[in-house]
Amino acid sequence: LVAAGLTVTLLSLETHSLEALVREVSHADAAIGLHGSILVLALFLPPDALLVELFPYGVPAENYTPYRTLTKLPGMRHWFRCMCMCVYV
Repeated sequence: LVAAGLTVTLLSLETHSLEALVREVSHADAAIGLHGSILVLALFLPPDALLVELFPYGVPAENYTPYRTLTKLPGMRHWFRCMCMCVYV
């Protein structure tokens, strides 16, 4: 992403306050994160932002749709994509 000229900001509950997380997310064009409760911050994405939810291998994305549902709520105007991650060692 950085090679494409995009600014990437890594956010974490361990290093950022909730206020800082909301501030950063509310100005983002996209958010990419692992399946989990922290993605509820997508509520603060600006209109027309992209949310990408990453699922661990073996977790069927079609069975877990809370963030897809969130992006489809009236007035949200967000784009949603999900991906399954495969890690080979």
